[in-house]
Amino acid sequence: MSTNSILINYIGYPNELFNLSPDNGLATLAACLMEKGHKTTILDYSTVDTIKRLFPYQYEDKMKSLVGKIMLQKKQGIEPDKSDLDSFYKLNEEINEYQKQKVLEIAEEINQFISKNRINFVGFKLWTGAGFDGSMIIAKEIKRKNPKIPIFAGGPHIDWFNEMVFDVTDVFDALAYGEGEETIVGLAEYVEQKAKLCDIPNLIYRENGKITTTLMKRIEDLNKIPAPNYDEDVYPAMGNNQKIKIALIEESRGCPNHCSFCIHFVKSGRKYRTMDPKIVVDRIEVQTNKYGMKAFRFAGSNPPHWLAKDISDEILKRKLKIIFSAFAHIRGIKKDYFEALRRSGCCALGFGIESGSSKILRESMNKRFTKEHIKETIKMCKESGISAIASFIVPAPLETEETKKETFDLIVEAKPDSTVVFFPGIVLGTEWEKNEKKYGFEINDKKEVFKKMMTYKENSLAPSVLFLPFSYYNLNGKSFKVIVEETAEFVKDLKKNNIVTQIFDQIFLIARILNENVQEFQNKTIGYLRSGSYEEIKRIVGKVNNMQ
Repeated sequence: MSTNSILINYIGYPNELFNLSPDNGLATLAACLMEKGHKTTILDYSTVDTIKRLFPYQYEDKMKSLVGKIMLQKKQGIEPDKSDLDSFYKLNEEINEYQKQKVLEIAEEINQFISKNRINFVGFKLWTGAGFDGSMIIAKEIKRKNPKIPIFAGGPHIDWFNEMVFDVTDVFDALAYGEGEETIVGLAEYVEQKAKLCDIPNLIYRENGKITTTLMKRIEDLNKIPAPNYDEDVYPAMGNNQKIKIALIEESRGCPNHCSFCIHFVKSGRKYRTMDPKIVVDRIEVQTNKYGMKAFRFAGSNPPHWLAKDISDEILKRKLKIIFSAFAHIRGIKKDYFEALRRSGCCALGFGIESGSSKILRESMNKRFTKEHIKETIKMCKESGISAIASFIVPAPLETEETKKETFDLIVEAKPDSTVVFFPGIVLGTEWEKNEKKYGFEINDKKEVFKKMMTYKENSLAPSVLFLPFSYYNLNGKSFKVIVEETAEFVKDLKKNNIVTQIFDQIFLIARILNENVQEFQNKTIGYLRSGSYEEIKRIVGKVNNMQ
């Protein structure tokens, strides 16, 4: 006996253009199942059509009018009128209810697919916020109509919240944390009654009212992981220009760094695990020739420099005409690294810098590079012809006005092609979370706060500053609301100094394909997504796909 499953990706309304990219994680899990003789279908709802389906067109004018009034009052330093705020939150609830009904329609379609195709089990990739909320609704409907079908869940949301997910819902029979390639095959064997849950790695499940977590296991040889399967009969959303054909290419896992705010090394380990450069480029060729994807992004959060250069050399050796972006590290990069990447097709690199203050880098971030490293690396990157995207966390834990000014001055001096600024977020399992007081965080009821975080969501019609429904934390003696406002003010000040902000490397990649100015392209696409301009987004996606 073999199984027939569906793997579901629901993130809510796709509010970023790169949300429309193919999901390489699910495509890889599908390949793992099929390699063992199982059948599966990926139902991905992060598509162009979902924009049209979920956007609340009938509420658009009223919401824009309210938001305009409230934001004008805030800009003038006036406390927004209570009746306007009450109307805003009431309208937001109506939008949430409207979108819930649309999610129920999706659930009904999935139930029909289950009945028609005799599905044995269902897997969800979970995303925090609207994605988790909507996935719970869909899963409950599946359980209601198909009570005997096992429902499993994995993805970033499980890595962030682990067993706390069971505090919010009991609809999932087991949760997969960490790396899922071996786990998904084990779950298929469990459905076949060939394996027990306790023997499958990377699982969290309930047994006799008690939560059990199985041992973590990482894939040591990445070369043995099958290539992602983007065939339309397996991944229907890959057809009809529903996805923007810019996929992730996996080349490495693990990170030897131990940044205080980051969860990555907890999931992937502190030792690099790398794929053979020739196998990486073999997969690039398959994506180019078979799937028409000549643009991609490396998946590794911190690929080692030697690996990126070896991959670039292999691309050049095969004379492939491709374009890509990636993450990179600040320390230890030489000029020939950038030159090799540019010649092989790299158009943008993202750097996690976080601060321009030596004190903050050392004490708050546990970063092991200096301001001179930052300036030198960004300069080399730009001079090579690759766009440099630098991310920062402002205000940081232990931040002072002096250290914040150091960060501001460094950005103005180094002038990355884009500066992306985040407010500080706490994730379970990080140093910030485990030693919150050391870093100046105050969280009154951690369990309750993280429960609320799981389903925290915004809508596409209003700026995020209006969505602060609960007190996340206090930091440096300031409320979360004040922290978010401080981040926004920092971004405004950068813009006043002609610094390009909040544009990620994926947008540089897409703008380069279309030969458009990146700032104009960013502004245009944000406008289209916030107004539900389905035809315009469809046109952009089609154009990107046709130009490859």
